[in-house]
Amino acid sequence: MLFNACAQLRNERALKIKNSFLNQMSKLFNSTNHVVNSFLNILIKFRDISSAENVFVQMKTKEIITCGIIMQEGKVGYVGKALNIFDHVEKPNIMIYTAMINSFGLNGMGHEAVDLYRRMPIDIHDEVTYICILNACSHSGLIDEAHSIYNNIKVKTERITTAMVDCMSRMFMFDEAQQLIDNFELSHPPGFAMY
Repeated sequence: MLFNACAQLRNERALKIKNSFLNQMSKLFNSTNHVVNSFLNILIKFRDISSAENVFVQMKTKEIITCGIIMQEGKVGYVGKALNIFDHVEKPNIMIYTAMINSFGLNGMGHEAVDLYRRMPIDIHDEVTYICILNACSHSGLIDEAHSIYNNIKVKTERITTAMVDCMSRMFMFDEAQQLIDNFELSHPPGFAMY
């Protein structure tokens, strides 16, 4: 919270706090990623890019930043750059896999998204991963792949089911989508997002 306040204020006192933390860099790297990322935010707001780069290079784990860069590159259509960053991650975690799957999906590269999803360790799939892969299938017209993935999901939440309903609806499979909603609502309260 202190770092966020300093980043927003950008006054003399905030500058002193920033410089104090900069002088204690070794202690900073023993902190959590959240603290280090917040400190990076201060450095960037003060336009202290060289210090920000130095902090970034010394970070032990860069997952949050790497994930953010992959998502940003994907959002603006630079999937090749996103993939290059992904390929340089030694052991991608769930956030990084999901960000890359989403980048493929946003750019109509459903087959690539499905391929990456299938290479991803099965024990790290979560709700967001399922939603991203179903959306990637939806935007690329890959209904068979979406069905296969959806049918293998053990816990089908409202959000996951909504993503599958969206996929079916985009393929003009309205009766099947309604049947999926009806089946879901047999054991769950009606979900507004599905409609």
